[in-house]
Amino acid sequence: QVFVPGSADRVPGGGLLFESRFESGNLRRAVHVNGNEYDLLLNWDHGTRGHTQWFFFSVAAAHVGEKYIFNIVNFCKPQSLYKNGMRPLVYSAAAATKLGHGWARCGHDVFYHENGVARRDKARARDVHC
Repeated sequence: QVFVPGSADRVPGGGLLFESRFESGNLRRAVHVNGNEYDLLLNWDHGTRGHTQWFFFSVAAAHVGEKYIFNIVNFCKPQSLYKNGMRPLVYSAAAATKLGHGWARCGHDVFYHENGVARRDKARARDVHC
């Protein structure tokens, strides 16, 4: 059974509301770790044997000036542009209204590294770590 509150004000403990039940959304689960930190688990890319190369989800109830940490724990690629300083692409409805454009590269302290979470690759008999 899946629990998704109907609105951000119904999230237990006043946490963020994550959503991905829309076209191309691929967030499987969001777990509140502590404070403003969340562990995120993504669905595998369609037609693969357990690969995850992108992410697309929405977040509501974030407060301006607050720092949030999102740990995408199963984002498994041997190399990534995030290792070279690329930042996530973020859409802000408020920025779209005020500035006329909502998409921007945002975030800081973006890290991409192996974290010890293993997935089973059906094409090989060994574990692959994210």
